[in-house]
Parts: sequence; C-alpha cells; structure tokens
Amino acid sequence: MIVSSLHDIFLDAHGMAIGKVGLRGEVRGVSKLGVRLKESAKLGFKRAIVPACSPGGAKHSKKLEVTGVSTVGEVLRLLP
Repeated sequence: MIVSSLHDIFLDAHGMAIGKVGLRGEVRGVSKLGVRLKESAKLGFKRAIVPACSPGGAKHSKKLEVTGVSTVGEVLRLLP
C-alpha cells in the first residue's frame, strides 16, 4: 500500500489485505474472496483485512481473523 510506505507503517508478517481502492478512499469488493482467503490461510497468514461490502467474506475462512473495512482510513487505524 502506498500509504503505508509514506507513513512507514506496515502490516505484520502474518497479516494481509485484499480489496480495490476507489478514488475517494473507499475499499471495494473483489471477486472470489473466499478462495483468496482460503489460499491465504494455506500460506500461513493469520489475519486479513477485507472489504466490508464483500458478502460472506468472513464466513469463508475459519483459520483467519477477518476484519471488514469500508475506507482506507479504517485500514490505517488497524495498522500498528
């Protein structure tokens, strides 16, 4: 994420984020979120930040702590 580089803050090694970012900072849904989360868990990720508008995203993964967000500002508040 460009913002994380600008402010020198990053997701931890076990965290990941999935989503599209709109021009106004909104986080938009992506296709096949369940498949992406399942593969992420297989790769060893423990936490995922996903679009809040993606229906059932959190239901697709029992091995990940999934947090839904609507804006880039919400993502930044989740970073250390």
